[in-house]
Amino acid sequence: MSDCDSPLGLPHGTLTIAPYDPVWVELYEREARRIRLAAPGTRLEIEHIGSTAVVGLPAKPILDIAVLAAPEDEAVVEAAPIGSGYADGGVRSGRPFVPVHGGDVRTHNLHLY
Repeated sequence: MSDCDSPLGLPHGTLTIAPYDPVWVELYEREARRIRLAAPGTRLEIEHIGSTAVVGLPAKPILDIAVLAAPEDEAVVEAAPIGSGYADGGVRSGRPFVPVHGGDVRTHNLHLY
């Protein structure tokens, strides 16, 4: 699936609720694999969180992914999102990272714990 065909994404400053799309699960699984590959040898728990994780629930079309790292792996896991195309979204609860790509569209939020 190309980015232009993606069922994900909202321009910054907008909010839209989309009908549930079972592709969201597949896109989460793909992103979880990318995250694991970016931090080899680390102990991670990765979970699909937020409204797109609830089967059948209309949601904002942005994937929320939580990553819990073992304390000894925190430094590696904090660097991994940047190496796999995310930018640090600033220090808040869960230390969010957002994908870096052209345009002003949000597609994923990665929360490190």
